[in-house]
Amino acid sequence: MVFAMVGVSLSMLVVLSLFVLATFITWTLPWVDVEELAAENSLEILTKGWKIVAKQRNLNTLLVAHSLEIFANTIWVSSVILVFVTKILHQTESYWRYTNATYSVGIILGGFLLYRFSEKVLQYKWQSIIVSLLLMEVITFLIVKLPFAGCFLVLSASIGFVSQLKEIAESVLIQEAVPDNKLVNVYSVFEVMSTLAFAIFTFIMSSITDNFGVVTIFELAIVCLFLEALWIFSNRRYLY
Repeated sequence: MVFAMVGVSLSMLVVLSLFVLATFITWTLPWVDVEELAAENSLEILTKGWKIVAKQRNLNTLLVAHSLEIFANTIWVSSVILVFVTKILHQTESYWRYTNATYSVGIILGGFLLYRFSEKVLQYKWQSIIVSLLLMEVITFLIVKLPFAGCFLVLSASIGFVSQLKEIAESVLIQEAVPDNKLVNVYSVFEVMSTLAFAIFTFIMSSITDNFGVVTIFELAIVCLFLEALWIFSNRRYLY
């Protein structure tokens, strides 16, 4: 909407201003003491997080689940959604932007709701993750079976909404499993795996889309979400 009203240049200034504001707000956060060991060499520093994740079953369980979810989430890559919008929903490219908007609205609403019921999420963390995954699986199934423009926007918002149930519960589990001064090492492992997996899975999904059609990758996403839920359930004893 801002882009349509003020054009490219002013839109970029708005984005720049928001980045500056976000930087300032982040700077006001409390500092965390970081343990510095003079005897550590570069290799030990780089592998510290990987060693922590490898030793703790709860962390490597979450890392595997996180990788499966990234595979499922590649259906929301712009190039894939654009194909779905034009080929399945028979809408123009302008409709595609509304899917991003409704997805973001769902995330915001989901975050507000979980803030309201945060104590329940803390009580039932692994259960919250499984419920979120199963709901995402059902919604993705409905997207395939109900290929209507209006319905897709509602389901897109719903995906964003229920995804927060998993994201927040997963973040809490990671933060509870690791001391504050080790969190940066663990999060770096998750970020590296996220970036690597996203690049590989996007290439795979794009190839499948070209050869078998966009509906096929939505069906694969449903399978991945089910496998992730099964993985979390089978390793639930490590996620308390």
